[in-house]
Amino acid sequence: MRDKRLIFFIHRQAFKVIGVTIILFFELRVAYARTGQCRATITIFGEDQKELIGAYVEIPEIDQKAVTDINGEVVFLLEQGASYTLKVRSMGFGEQMFTLDIPSENSFNKVMVLKETATDLEEVVVSGKSQAATVRDLPFKPQVISLNSVRAQPVPVTAILNQLPGVRIRQEGGLGSNTNIMLNGIDGKGVKVFVDGVPVYLLGGGYSINTLSPSIIDRIEVYKGTIPVEFGSDALGGVINVVTRYGNANYADLSYSYGSWNTHEASVNARKKFGSDGKYFVNIDGFYNYADNNYWMDDVDVLIPGDPNNNTQKGRARRFNDQFESKLLRLQTGIRNVKWADELMLMASYSHIDRQWQHGLRAEQPWGEPTSTQDSRNASLSWKKYGENDKWDVKITTGYTYDKLHFLDTARRIYFWDQNFITKINGGESGNLSNGTAPVLTTRTWFSRESFSYSLTRQHTLNLTALLTSDGLTIRNEVVPQEDQERLLPAQKLLKNYTGLSLASKLLDSRLTNTISAKHFYLRSSGVTFQNNSIGLRENNNFSIFGYGAQPFLKSDDVGLFRGIFLVDVLYQ
Repeated sequence: MRDKRLIFFIHRQAFKVIGVTIILFFELRVAYARTGQCRATITIFGEDQKELIGAYVEIPEIDQKAVTDINGEVVFLLEQGASYTLKVRSMGFGEQMFTLDIPSENSFNKVMVLKETATDLEEVVVSGKSQAATVRDLPFKPQVISLNSVRAQPVPVTAILNQLPGVRIRQEGGLGSNTNIMLNGIDGKGVKVFVDGVPVYLLGGGYSINTLSPSIIDRIEVYKGTIPVEFGSDALGGVINVVTRYGNANYADLSYSYGSWNTHEASVNARKKFGSDGKYFVNIDGFYNYADNNYWMDDVDVLIPGDPNNNTQKGRARRFNDQFESKLLRLQTGIRNVKWADELMLMASYSHIDRQWQHGLRAEQPWGEPTSTQDSRNASLSWKKYGENDKWDVKITTGYTYDKLHFLDTARRIYFWDQNFITKINGGESGNLSNGTAPVLTTRTWFSRESFSYSLTRQHTLNLTALLTSDGLTIRNEVVPQEDQERLLPAQKLLKNYTGLSLASKLLDSRLTNTISAKHFYLRSSGVTFQNNSIGLRENNNFSIFGYGAQPFLKSDDVGLFRGIFLVDVLYQ
């Protein structure tokens, strides 16, 4: 019966917030007519003075509960002169308790600061082995944050990551908008995102950090500075590795939440083991996100009412061409704990994204009709094997991804923020091409990642990792001239290969750890060039570069104060 149990997580916090909001709406209308009522506004901050979104706040004496909004605030109606116990829970901060003394006033504001309890694992790498995660010593210092406590809460992954020290994520707008990740001051291409150790760009659009649902994530690992060669990446700022749920017991979860701007978020996760010894397994997980993103914009250009010359003035308007919809479904099946493999798994996934584009990089001129759709299909096969007493391990993953992106921008209109528009001669609002643009980009990607680790002694571990990717990009754009269209037809090709070798050492009773590494990057490309809004000639390029790095780390447990680290990472041709 245990294998057949079904657990539903219906985002209780979201419905409780709705219930509390309805109650407060009616009570606030008569609160000031009553005697002894105080409207208490409580703001929850982290130690970095940043508001905590989605923190769970409870007053057990009166059984009132709420979740902090986007400003980190909750509101309660409490008795004047009374004293209450406040329980606050937030991911990365655990549960903390405060005493709340209410003054004899009609309103009251209180700021609570949570102390961070997220653990920095000093020397670990987490990998699946048999039916449990094994903590293994390595001289890298990732920050690991578990999503077990917030998986059933409607908190986006970007908000979760923003709570970590040294991590800053800027999002351009609402659900699905573009993000910029910064680790210790480095952003852009200097920061790479991985899902289960595979670069996210190899898996399709549905795996983007701004669309992933927390319901399918087990934990997030953040590496800053020099990173393990096992990732096969040249990231200078660091790596964010999203580890999806990897349970061993049978389970089934469903969740749904509704929020502002007609936001819907739903997810499903299920796992089933088969066979007399439970070696065979099937995992199914997926999610659905939708939002109108029609929030208000202040200080934007709107038409002056009745002005025949279409002059504008600064005003307030709603966003109107910014809907976002994403869905992902993933199937995993395989076998574990057999003589020839600790795990052999076949994974297949499908994701789809519908997006409306309200504007370009800047919000000065709105767009009223540009849209895009993206379909991604991915399949991969992975094999893992661990030697006796963890003397060695081998991990191999190979896969194929088909990604089709269609962007449509051909309207002959100029829109204003109040949704009025005027017609124009040329098509396209983005201004990319004179007649507008409607490209269909199809990318076919093969990838293969191999990693081999061997313990030379108890103090020294050798690792060899290789990552090979081959991309073929075809472009079709019917609005460009026929000559340019013919130049786009041959596939644009990109071949990349990364090879890394590292030696990790632990000395002086593990007080001194050091990793030295050598890396080689190779790239070969063949594709057309763009010149003055036209298609140029085809170019072929080759690029090869070697690099090396060192990461000594010294700590003294006796003094408890000295902790030094020195990083070197050099590339040369």
